[in-house]
Amino acid sequence: MDENYINKLSIETFKILQSGKYDVAESNFKKIIELDPNNIFALNNLGNLFLLKKKYNDSLILFDQILKIKPEYAKALVNKANCLTNLNQNNEALKYYKKALNLRPDFINVFYDQGNCLLKLNRYEEALICYKKILDTKPNFYKAINNQGLCFENLHKFEEALSCYKKTIELNPNFAEALVNKGNCFQKLHLFNEAILSYKKAIQINPNLNSAISNLGQLQLLLGNYKEGWKNYESRKQISGLNTYLTFDNNIEWLGDKNLKGKYIYISTEQGLGDYIQFCRYLPMIKELGANIILNIPKQLIPLIDSMNLDYIKMKEFDKKKFYYHCSIMSLPLAFKTLLNNVPNKTPYFFTPENQKNYWKKKLGSKLKKRIGLHWSGNAKNPYEKYRKIDLEKLTKILDLPFEFHSLDIKYNEADLKIMKKYKNLTCHKNEILGFEKTAGLIESMDLVICIDSGILHLCGALNKATWLLLPFKPDFRWLLDSEDSPWYPSIKIFRQTKQNNWEDVIEKVSVELTNLQF
Repeated sequence: MDENYINKLSIETFKILQSGKYDVAESNFKKIIELDPNNIFALNNLGNLFLLKKKYNDSLILFDQILKIKPEYAKALVNKANCLTNLNQNNEALKYYKKALNLRPDFINVFYDQGNCLLKLNRYEEALICYKKILDTKPNFYKAINNQGLCFENLHKFEEALSCYKKTIELNPNFAEALVNKGNCFQKLHLFNEAILSYKKAIQINPNLNSAISNLGQLQLLLGNYKEGWKNYESRKQISGLNTYLTFDNNIEWLGDKNLKGKYIYISTEQGLGDYIQFCRYLPMIKELGANIILNIPKQLIPLIDSMNLDYIKMKEFDKKKFYYHCSIMSLPLAFKTLLNNVPNKTPYFFTPENQKNYWKKKLGSKLKKRIGLHWSGNAKNPYEKYRKIDLEKLTKILDLPFEFHSLDIKYNEADLKIMKKYKNLTCHKNEILGFEKTAGLIESMDLVICIDSGILHLCGALNKATWLLLPFKPDFRWLLDSEDSPWYPSIKIFRQTKQNNWEDVIEKVSVELTNLQF
């Protein structure tokens, strides 16, 4: 092994790496490692290069190799942690950030990475401590200040959050992401004009900032400006990791502008089950255009989509090369030029299988009291969950009323179980409602459903079941503002929070209306 040759090649390769010639640098680092398998310099730099290329698993192998050679090599510990955060293994990443900082407390920038990791884990108070440590040394580190704002916002300390975004923008007026965050914060405070101005300013700085365009679109939809809103909402497709939108080589995206008669079009799934339920109403309209429809329906919804008597082809049975057009199911409102006055809202468009109706009729038996379905928590992984869910304890004022209640939830925490033991008029059906067609059968048996904003809510709407929606202060774009009804689902009545996190007033209003309700 020629050490002089390796040292010379290492210096040259590092310069090549800095010049941005990554492929040449990668080849050279591999050559060095071949000559000297324990060369930490080459292993570390090749690992960082793989990080840049988003080849995270390849990076991990190299950093692990370094740590076998030198277990307390702080740079490799940090780099491994960065790999793990990119792989969403954030709890594991924290261990390596902490170990690196114990070895090298002077690695000030690592506090920023650690803070970001904690932010991903929703550990906002701890993240703020990390950002403070780096800002004590680097008070103008604007990205850390911006992320402080995100922590405060998630802690519902909106004034502190806005102050952080303002300071970030003062330090770097071209940091468009802070303007987007500022706009999001304004939205949560119902300061919609200020939010629009923030998004538009961000777009002026960076016309390709898809988060700004998409968020502006969602706000426009919330405010009823469907013409501009649907167009801007299309930018969501370019936001990495936020959707499951599929693109296909050699196929054309259809957005209502091309003749579909006799053509095969693939309608792809996007986002959650509730979204699919809401927008599948457009599928018969595509059929009316003479198209042959190919679908990849979420498994849970197949029986209910089949109840629409729609002639379609399953994606797995079809050769991808044969279809000419594709469209995301959430782009169909744009394709059909949907405005508030022409929303296709004929319901029901889902129909419960007869065997499920009969099952629940037999299961529930004779009705002695009015039956009300309750759904108070959704998917915990949904970022919207922290705003929409309601602790069952807060619903006890409703449970005290003389009705027969049936849970539409499947998962329960300990607090839920304690309350359910106390209230004998609340029945939990657990595995009997696994499967949306089974849930639909129970819903059909109810006189009324009281529900948070979730897939179950959309199912109720598609079935045309009388439903009361309990909506957070910052509503999703589809529910508009102020109104008690929905242009999408005629059977839904909306009860809105008038203050952030205040469910008490909503539940009081629901309780009064239930007491006076004539079924």
